[in-house]
Amino acid sequence: MKRPQTHVSNYMTAFFNQLPDEQKKRALIDRKIKQVHAQFAACVDEFILEHINSVYMTKEEIPDSGDVSRETHQILTVYVDNSLVAAELNAQRELIILKYREQFDVKVDRFDIKISRGAYRENYPFKKLQNQKNKDKKHGCRFFGSPFYAAYYPFFTKSTVSPQYSHSRSLPGNAPSHL
Repeated sequence: MKRPQTHVSNYMTAFFNQLPDEQKKRALIDRKIKQVHAQFAACVDEFILEHINSVYMTKEEIPDSGDVSRETHQILTVYVDNSLVAAELNAQRELIILKYREQFDVKVDRFDIKISRGAYRENYPFKKLQNQKNKDKKHGCRFFGSPFYAAYYPFFTKSTVSPQYSHSRSLPGNAPSHL
């Protein structure tokens, strides 16, 4: 007799339902933060991402709205570390709002750009994302240089490279110094 197969999502749902309320709330908040960051990263250039300190997508109640279908406004608030980047982001404001609508079906009603102050100025949530992308591009795959890669391809590790092929060797006496 065959056992009925249970889908992985059912296990995840059961696991999530067993978590304490505080951890559930934190998991949902972290998920929303990652979603907002991923959406924003898809809508702006990498240069701008390097200077972003935080991104918030909030809702604001519309008092006495005549439109029953929309009772809230979506507000995208971005904090940057530099006023020049704020000016560039301001110039791309309408394009970013359009990309949100086209790619994610999110209607951004207000887009606020603010300059970070104090300790918040040192927070760069997109640096890790950029570093991972650069690492992938540099080596062709994310496993290059990792213990996994070294275990299966030991002939490419630094310990196996012969010293005669090192770039720090001395040059012959009559060779140009720039070589």
